[in-house]
Amino acid sequence: MQNIIMYVSAAEMVGEVKDFAGAQPATPPAFMIGVEALLKMRLFAESEGDRAYPVDELNQLSGWRFVMDSDFDSATPVKLEADNANITVTTVTDEAGGSSRSYTEVAIPMPNMNTIELAEYLAAQEQVTLTGELTGYDANGAVVFCVQVKNFTVRNRITASGTPTNVEDEYLTAAQTRAIVASAQLPDKWPVPVEPLKYTGTTGYYAELLNPGDTVKSVYNVFDCGMAGVRIFSANPAVSGNITVKINHQNFSFFIDGEAQWVEMVLNQAVDGVLTVELVKGLSDTDGSPVSILITAATVSGAMNISSTARTAKQIAAKPLLYSDTLSYYHLLDDNYLIEPCYRAENLTAVILKVRSANPEISGNAAVKITVGEAVKSAVIPIGTEDTAAVVTLDAPASGVIKIERDTASSDDTLKDGSATVSVIIRDIQYNYVEE
Repeated sequence: MQNIIMYVSAAEMVGEVKDFAGAQPATPPAFMIGVEALLKMRLFAESEGDRAYPVDELNQLSGWRFVMDSDFDSATPVKLEADNANITVTTVTDEAGGSSRSYTEVAIPMPNMNTIELAEYLAAQEQVTLTGELTGYDANGAVVFCVQVKNFTVRNRITASGTPTNVEDEYLTAAQTRAIVASAQLPDKWPVPVEPLKYTGTTGYYAELLNPGDTVKSVYNVFDCGMAGVRIFSANPAVSGNITVKINHQNFSFFIDGEAQWVEMVLNQAVDGVLTVELVKGLSDTDGSPVSILITAATVSGAMNISSTARTAKQIAAKPLLYSDTLSYYHLLDDNYLIEPCYRAENLTAVILKVRSANPEISGNAAVKITVGEAVKSAVIPIGTEDTAAVVTLDAPASGVIKIERDTASSDDTLKDGSATVSVIIRDIQYNYVEE
């Protein structure tokens, strides 16, 4: 893997490529199709000068993603994507300009430099230019750091570059997966036995997925299942990575290692019948041999009446985000709090909220108003004392900034303690959207 070192001022979200001292503009580096690269992006904190970006701030982030593309259309695949799970941040010292300098370095491995998307775009041209985007995520999966760098060059090869492959799906990092799993306490989950089962004295009963196509099934039929969970881990503690499983009709991708973790998956179509977990992409050892993936427990929960027009769901990062030791991260809807997601939605068809009453002894209805761009949808949501899923379906797909408010003055809003408003706790927000 060829090392490529570059220096970037990250004082603004559109980064400027600099020389080693942060004094003069420089030309972004060039890559070559089919040649693996390790991009070492050294970040400056200011637009001028060599003060390193605070490494402690970056090390607090839970995950990273780096992509390169020729356009800004999120509906199309990117041309290149890094091995995001293995992006690292360190402080390095280097001799440059006759003196020793310390840098904050983001090391970005790019093993797949021969994608179908890049090969088709490059074709027989000598070179093309792409924009790179480095994003950092907090423990809730919200983007809290972003820097774009324009005019990376990707050159063609004189000799053949091999057979191109697709850009892999975006995955959650290990830290992002654990952060979401740790805060996910989904309602009304029922354990479901699966088969075939194996047994060892150390692991107990477990189901095994080894090769693509291997399938684990529920022993009996499930009814109206809208959510499935598995306790899953790598049988080899030294092997970790991104895997993809298919739950009946829908693929899910996530990171696993040798530590058992719960992964909860929201289905975009309810399952009636036998629940199946099929391995699509597994783990491999250093010699290329497949590594067993073990499932020691599985759960299901009821469907959430997701709109049939919505084929895909996304989790929403929103503000203000509150925290307590008992609830972990959560949002509130009441007289004082509304919720404003951190980005714009496209073709949104429904909003899914995991809700409960802030008073464990009081239940009732909450009148809510959801605004998406110019579209406004009002609904009355029943709020109980345990987590439940509430779905608000829009009259037609809408695009724009989302806002979720509560109309506590409405006669339909009955979640009250006498005349005082009882807050609605929201532990999770997702939206469904139609892909064009």
